[in-house]
Amino acid sequence: MKRRSFLEKSSAAGLALGLAPYLAWARTTHARGQVSQRRILPRWQIHHDGSFSLRMGFIQLAHAYPSLGEEPFYPLRVEVDQSLGRIRYVLAHGTLELQLGADEQGAYLNTRLLGRQQAPAWVYPLDRAQMTGANRFYKQGFGFAGPSGVFDLPQPTAKIEEARLKEEVWSYDSYLFTGLLAPDDETLAWASFDHQGYLHRSTIWSQQTRFGLIDRHLDTQSIQVRTGFATEQIPLNGELSLPTLYFRGGEPSFDTFQGLAQELAQANEVRLDKAPRYHYCSWYEFERSFDQGRLNEVLTGLKSIKPPIAIQTVQIDDGYAEYGDWLRPRQTFASGIEEAIKKIKKAGYEAGLWVAPFMVSSKSFIFNEHPDWLLKDTEGQPVLEWQKEDENVFVLDTSHPEAFAYIREVFRAFRQMGVRYYKTDFLDWGYRSSLKVKRFTPGKTSARYFYEVVQMIRQEIGPDSFWLACIAPFQPLVGLVDAVRVGNDIHPTWTEETTENMITEMAAGQFYNHVLWQNDPDVVYLREHDRKWSPEENQTVTLWNAISEGVLATSDRFHLVPEASLRLWRFIQPGSKPRTVHVHQWSQPNKDWYIVYQFLPDRQAWVLLVLNLYLPLSDRAFSLSDLLGIDRAFVYDWKPGKPVALGQLDRLQPRLYKHQSQLYYITTSPEAPPRNLGLHGVLIEGI
Repeated sequence: MKRRSFLEKSSAAGLALGLAPYLAWARTTHARGQVSQRRILPRWQIHHDGSFSLRMGFIQLAHAYPSLGEEPFYPLRVEVDQSLGRIRYVLAHGTLELQLGADEQGAYLNTRLLGRQQAPAWVYPLDRAQMTGANRFYKQGFGFAGPSGVFDLPQPTAKIEEARLKEEVWSYDSYLFTGLLAPDDETLAWASFDHQGYLHRSTIWSQQTRFGLIDRHLDTQSIQVRTGFATEQIPLNGELSLPTLYFRGGEPSFDTFQGLAQELAQANEVRLDKAPRYHYCSWYEFERSFDQGRLNEVLTGLKSIKPPIAIQTVQIDDGYAEYGDWLRPRQTFASGIEEAIKKIKKAGYEAGLWVAPFMVSSKSFIFNEHPDWLLKDTEGQPVLEWQKEDENVFVLDTSHPEAFAYIREVFRAFRQMGVRYYKTDFLDWGYRSSLKVKRFTPGKTSARYFYEVVQMIRQEIGPDSFWLACIAPFQPLVGLVDAVRVGNDIHPTWTEETTENMITEMAAGQFYNHVLWQNDPDVVYLREHDRKWSPEENQTVTLWNAISEGVLATSDRFHLVPEASLRLWRFIQPGSKPRTVHVHQWSQPNKDWYIVYQFLPDRQAWVLLVLNLYLPLSDRAFSLSDLLGIDRAFVYDWKPGKPVALGQLDRLQPRLYKHQSQLYYITTSPEAPPRNLGLHGVLIEGI
């Protein structure tokens, strides 16, 4: 990545650093022809007191200053090097050095801490910046289940009429990607591209003062921003160099974030060489009771279905071993897990296996024979994560060389057995702040310990294996995994914590789907028994998962599901390559409905889903001009094998009750979709 730093004269307030503030360009999109987009280059300004500002369009982060976590930060002196855009803060113990620069894509910020033998808990190169110009922000959750998305910046109540504590101050943390959005959708987004050694976190918060009796009147309100890294008081050899922070500007917001994600992917050599996933997973019908007999039934049932179901993988989930005893199967697989893998492969499918590398059951050999392999709390007691009636579950300390070697042995053995699909679960158990636990081998950050494990797993399973990471932090997985669960687990009952979380997380993270990895929305239910949601809700979840280009999995035995469910499963079969997904009004917060669509270039047609998330009843009209940039088109109500012509229309006006959805096939050609056409543009037998 080319970089250049230079300064130019500005007002007496400081020194400006950066490129010309605006650079615009247009590109072709699948859905709407030529769309005008702008890249807006952020611009630094260094002030004489050592503070600095960043401006992008109307958005400004003003008068920021670095900090060292909760340590007092009082420089003895501040040195500014105008030629390099460098600020040095000489402290009583060490020196903090910032370099503010510009590259071809935007601005960057480098940080070094010199002359110290121990790192602070946190280093914030940019802290207490006064934010102006934005009315929304994007926050990314730590990982699995977020919460992520575009949110309004809360506005304080100007006048309070009752005596109460003011509760309108707020603070939100964000990871991986963070951004600020102006009313016209100009967006300032930032991220680090290196997550191997330090957790990167940004915080946006408010400060408020009031005056008058009962705090009636608003006095001042400010919104502040900080961004930095967890350094966890690790030992140093006199120098700490932190990852570069990159700041990008542009509009529309979705494209700005996607461009940042593409840079992150390139920096981490992300490989997107595997087809979208379409497979069977045992968990959501059998949970831990899946055994050899049920595996045989699944394989025999698949063989009986004509035409064949084109799934890639049969994956055995939790239950084949006690947590930690990964190479010592329970009696449920008395012939051994290797024999089960052979049967899956012989049936013509890729063999998949569930592993939770950081979990240790009190029934396992690790707990009983190697108590020193268990992670300890600050009092020296094993970290107890789960407490059940029949067992306790603890956390593996991978800083112990023998524990690390054991996990390596596990994944090496599974690869030798022929496993080529890995679902690793509860990975967040292995990401524990070094300030809050005692490890067998101290001295590194939580990010480094975690990264060493996931890097080793990829080495052992090989680049050809497909790896799905579940219940995981996102940052250290970039460049290593093929898919990541983004939303909460889905059970067949509609709740805010599960179904709605999945829908909103899939929408929020669409800009990095098939850029960093394949986003996984969890499971599709084909069975009609043991379901607490309605058929319409089940259809909504199924179509949402499919049109969002996520990983597609089911846990239902295909030979037992109704014929209509089997047709639906065939209908959502993915193509060999993912298609671009568009989320209408992606940057609008608090949506009651979602519209997502794909373009099928071979047919010059759009597939579009309208989903009513919250409204009791909606019959809102959406013009095709606003959605797709076309005036009129032939529109079909599209169900598997049953396209129903609605006529040549200029708008869509579905009548949807809460949680219902409507799938459309839209084309400028009078030719109807073939009855055997799948949602992803693939001709499929059996629809």
